[in-house]
Amino acid sequence: MELARVLGAPLLNHDVDSDWRDFENEFEVRLPLDYKRFMSAYGPCVISDTLTLFHPRAPNADDSLSLRWKIATVSDVYAQTEPSLVPYRIFPMAGGVFPIGHTPFGHQVFLRPRAARVDDGWSVLVDWGTEWLDYQMGFEEFLTKALAGDVHFFHDSVLEEPSYEMVGRVQ
Repeated sequence: MELARVLGAPLLNHDVDSDWRDFENEFEVRLPLDYKRFMSAYGPCVISDTLTLFHPRAPNADDSLSLRWKIATVSDVYAQTEPSLVPYRIFPMAGGVFPIGHTPFGHQVFLRPRAARVDDGWSVLVDWGTEWLDYQMGFEEFLTKALAGDVHFFHDSVLEEPSYEMVGRVQ
């Protein structure tokens, strides 16, 4: 994993199958392998004080880092948003974009299915508030390029020393 060179060694290194099997069966979704590998290795975390990512086995609570909590919260928020401001369906709607994280500024980060073979066709989509931007690349490529400054996501000040902090825990 190229990201280990930038962020440091993962703290978890859990088994992808055991981390994701129940979750994917419950939600009837098959998420991209690069995203699942990263989350199973790094867990619920904050990248460079900017991107908070949620894990399927984090405990559920009101301020949870649980992916189940994130899905429920995001779908509720967007259901109450003016439809003209939301150009995509939000999961759990069929074909909806899948919420995986957010920034401290309230920007939501999603995985967007783009093809019938979902492992080969997901991209990273961000709701920047004034526009939605589809980065047209997989999760690992997006994060690698964003941390290198090749894709605009992180502020320049955090790019000099990218950081990783595991927050919360995994059950």
